[in-house]
Amino acid sequence: MEKIRTIWVGKNKFKALDNLEKDYEDKIGRIIPFKIHLIQKTTKNYTEDKLLKEEGKNILKAVSKDDFLILLDEKGKEFDSFDFSKFLNEKINLSKRISFVVGSFSGVSDEIKQRANFKLSLSRMTFSNYIARIVLLEQIYRAMTLIKGIEYHR
Repeated sequence: MEKIRTIWVGKNKFKALDNLEKDYEDKIGRIIPFKIHLIQKTTKNYTEDKLLKEEGKNILKAVSKDDFLILLDEKGKEFDSFDFSKFLNEKINLSKRISFVVGSFSGVSDEIKQRANFKLSLSRMTFSNYIARIVLLEQIYRAMTLIKGIEYHR
């Protein structure tokens, strides 16, 4: 079982970003058991509220009750990279598994917000969910290199 994973809805629609996701999945996976978990995108013609509820239900099915769930949220806590690595290391040592959730372009359901153990903000700026995925993966990789004392080329 992976120790850290990300959960998001649908494949990245940009090939270059999809390749970056796979690259970071490999890099992180060489340091700690890691996986990107894709939730199938709902193709039904739902209202935005119904779509969020459906996606939320599918995300919750993928999350164990023991998971420490970190939701990316614009109102969440911000860290610099060093403090994020300390936070992540603490959660790695205390949790069975850490699951990061990045919502779709519409966000996430209230059920996901309520289930989250922690809300994390990548920046005060707004990113598309596709870019947020890459920034999150890069920061997880950077944190793991700091935790393990691996040189990270700038």
